Amino acid sequence: VTCTCNPGYIDSDPSPTNVVCIDICEYNNGECDNNATCFHPPNSDAVTCTCNPGYTDSDPSPTNVICIDICEYNNGGCDKNATCAHEPNSDDVTCACNPGYTDSDPSPTNVVCVDICEYNNGECDNNATCFHPPNSNAVTCKCNPGYIDSDPSPTSVVCIDICEYNNGKCDNNATCFHPPNSNAITCTCNPGYTDSDSSPTNTVCIDICEYNNGKCDKNATCFHPPNSDAVTCTCNPGYTDSDPSPTNVICIDVCEYNNGGCGNNAICAHEPNSDALVCACNPGYTDSDPSPTTTVCIDICAHNNGECDNNATCSHPPNSNVVNCTCKSGYTDSNPLLGSVVCVDICEYRNGGCDNNATCSHLVNSSAVNCTCKSGYTDSDPSPTNVVCV
Repeated sequence: VTCTCNPGYIDSDPSPTNVVCIDICEYNNGECDNNATCFHPPNSDAVTCTCNPGYTDSDPSPTNVICIDICEYNNGGCDKNATCAHEPNSDDVTCACNPGYTDSDPSPTNVVCVDICEYNNGECDNNATCFHPPNSNAVTCKCNPGYIDSDPSPTSVVCIDICEYNNGKCDNNATCFHPPNSNAITCTCNPGYTDSDSSPTNTVCIDICEYNNGKCDKNATCFHPPNSDAVTCTCNPGYTDSDPSPTNVICIDVCEYNNGGCGNNAICAHEPNSDALVCACNPGYTDSDPSPTTTVCIDICAHNNGECDNNATCSHPPNSNVVNCTCKSGYTDSNPLLGSVVCVDICEYRNGGCDNNATCSHLVNSSAVNCTCKSGYTDSDPSPTNVVCV
């Protein structure tokens, strides 16, 4: 007798003399993969191998089924930068982006992993560059050139224009500038200010009038309108501008310019830091103007005849107020002992030196006296230069 198992069954007994028929799928799993389920239609040896949940067929051959973990085949359909996972005996795959990557697809059923820095700039500021070590979610945000972190927090980076943070470390009175995408700052002093630091790398802005007096004369005061480099130089009290140029001011002592407005024959003086001038006539000159505010210096002898008698001539040594009064011809000093000169007609003083009984006469503007004996008297002196009347 030969026993042959029916279709859908197979001999499970290796003995050549015994036939034990069991379902073809119960023997060696119907030759299916260990991670597959065997199936056949009733009364048929046509076995179908179907991978168990959590596994998938990795063999493209239509006649062979090789089951591997669903995550081991094409990464379970996950993105290449994701890790595939599933519950045991389940085809429900979960795709989780690997460290250094993030899901860029908002869909709850699809995971598209991109570099964490490529998605929303890794949550960095728009003006920052995102960086992370390989296989790490530890993002570092670094502000781009031309920007700086304005947030003191060690965990947050807020990038603003480098010139907007502390004025780019420029002076408070300077304007900060940098080329696009560059940290190379240029500090330029604002109008009304100038750089007082000779260093090419440092700018210290001070009021334009505080640096070299705004290029004004050392005896001038510097001024400028707010936010303007238009400097005005004004000579200090006691000084005046000697330069007729409208753009240049040279301050000299007010007495050194046109003698302070005093006459040529006066000495100019003023108190320190004052424009209140005092004009004093030089020796040999006197003020002829009665006004208390004006001084007109003329020769001391030209004013009121130097206080000499009207019939005297005034004189003085050069640069001296010592006046000499000399009676004019035809006149003589009638008071020689009192220190003053009173000039009278030469014939009125001691009869011009004539005899008491003589009449004195002289020509106009002449001191040559003629003595003529009065009536009843005659000259007894034969000398032609002396008259003695008897």
